[in-house]
Amino acid sequence: MRMKHIASLLKKNPLVFLFACALLAVVVLAAGRTLFKKDTYVYARVKLGQGLWWVAGAKPNTWMVSAIRPGTAEVDLMGKEIAKVMWVRYYPWYTSNQYDVYLTLKLVASYNKKTRQYTYNRSTLSVGSPVDFNFSDIQVSGTVVELSSRPFEEKMTEKTIVLVKKGSYAWEYEGIQIGDTFFDGKDTVLRVIDKSAMDTAELTNDMYGNATVNTVEAKKYLIVKMKVKVKIINNLYVYGEESILIPGKSPNFTTSRFSFNEFAIESIE
Repeated sequence: MRMKHIASLLKKNPLVFLFACALLAVVVLAAGRTLFKKDTYVYARVKLGQGLWWVAGAKPNTWMVSAIRPGTAEVDLMGKEIAKVMWVRYYPWYTSNQYDVYLTLKLVASYNKKTRQYTYNRSTLSVGSPVDFNFSDIQVSGTVVELSSRPFEEKMTEKTIVLVKKGSYAWEYEGIQIGDTFFDGKDTVLRVIDKSAMDTAELTNDMYGNATVNTVEAKKYLIVKMKVKVKIINNLYVYGEESILIPGKSPNFTTSRFSFNEFAIESIE
């Protein structure tokens, strides 16, 4: 009886019937596009932070680094993975407890052939653009630093780098251990292979600001050799995704047991 009543109402109101048919067609079409649409994948490398490259926000701390692992994923309302962390690389920021953190992700994106741009979660994906991820156990923001329609090729070259530091203390020499390494989340990128020291001295000022033979302080001149994995970008050696290594520069090198603060690069072999 109910179906006959509905049919009778539709016959008496053809506009309602046409509207219902149009609405049903839209629902069916949308469902079909959702179910049968072929996913477009894009690979992105994202530096965690404020999400805008010109904003100097706080760098991620240890607790955030430990919360993100390969396989961490974001899902949509249907439970489908739309973002998956492939790799996590992290580098300590000098002597702080903060890190430069880089995620390599596989994303389900839309591609506009006219603008030649990818879109993820209704936001444009391009180098320098901000991006947000709402993973199941952590929410992060960052800046896209590299984008590709294919998986990234991680080509790294191992170089021997000589570091020097003048006016160091004896405990610094003792603290450097041959064989000490740093693992960045994917690769062992630093390894100490040799160290040596020469005795030297440094004049300091007394309480009156005078430097005399009585204010000579014993110091050491340290020389450390390391094996370092770098990328070669535009004929430059790049460590930790964006740190350019050249003689005279003080690199941001830290191993599991020592932070090489105020060391300078003498040579790269």
